[in-house]
Amino acid sequence: MYKIERYKPKQKALWDQLLRESNAGNLIIHRDFLEYHSDRFEDFSIMVFADQKLIGIMPANIVGDTWYSHQGLTFGGLYTLPKYDNLNALLKIFECLNSFLRSNNIKKTVIKPAPDFYCAKNNNPLNYILRNHFGTFIDVNIIANSTILPKNGINLSTLRKRKYKQGKKNYCVIKDTFEIEAFYHNLKINLNTRHGVDPVHTLSELLQLKNKFPDDIELRWIEGNDDAIDAGLLLFKNSTNVHAQYITSSPQGRQKGALDYLIVSYLNELLEVAPNKFFDFGSSCTEMGTKINEDLFFFKNGFGCFTSLQFCFTSLLE
Repeated sequence: MYKIERYKPKQKALWDQLLRESNAGNLIIHRDFLEYHSDRFEDFSIMVFADQKLIGIMPANIVGDTWYSHQGLTFGGLYTLPKYDNLNALLKIFECLNSFLRSNNIKKTVIKPAPDFYCAKNNNPLNYILRNHFGTFIDVNIIANSTILPKNGINLSTLRKRKYKQGKKNYCVIKDTFEIEAFYHNLKINLNTRHGVDPVHTLSELLQLKNKFPDDIELRWIEGNDDAIDAGLLLFKNSTNVHAQYITSSPQGRQKGALDYLIVSYLNELLEVAPNKFFDFGSSCTEMGTKINEDLFFFKNGFGCFTSLQFCFTSLLE
């Protein structure tokens, strides 16, 4: 009933159209997003057809005989038309996918579906299949994300309330112009100094992505007395949520409550204009979920987050 094909560049428009009609139209699954780092990953995305009609897509890359969905993304997984987003259809699709991948000499898969709040319903059927009905299950890593649904209340901790009030007193204006160079300079210093890492994206990549997705990538920031950025949020906007891709602040901004004021102000705005959208702080985990950055987790959860889980399944094909 279902036919699996490897994605071809000439099918870009077809892929993006399916994504718009799917169960979860996420920014990072668009072909223009996938292809900004095509030099680093060998694409092996697949398309699912039923009676010659495209009904599903799955971003993926390949390394040797291992198939990943997807190493260059926060998550991958299968995206289907709503009609096929059910356990019965998905079981048959993954049976066909197993055969297709084995016919292409793939021996191992690593698949990380999106967290539930990125989906119109949830990913329970997909998680069930990957654990119990797709090849030989080897392992699952569980990653904890910090998430807020503002309409359920923005429940700040005592510390975050105090820092928000401090920031509100010290700052008047939150800007939304795309001053990415100044933001990136602050971000890189912050990540290097505090965590010993660089941003995942280069400055040129962020400029490229903003050019491709002008309405879906947004920068909010607060200017300090010296015209530098005291705090900033780089946001990726999806159909069901807003993801904080990068969060940064200067030493001066941290002392004056800039970041707390910026985040709480945005949460209040989200509550007013899009109350059903989640705000995703992302994960505070490292090493595939086995360790937690406790300071980062404490900071995020001070804004009243709940913990949402994301799974990464490893299987051998047979």
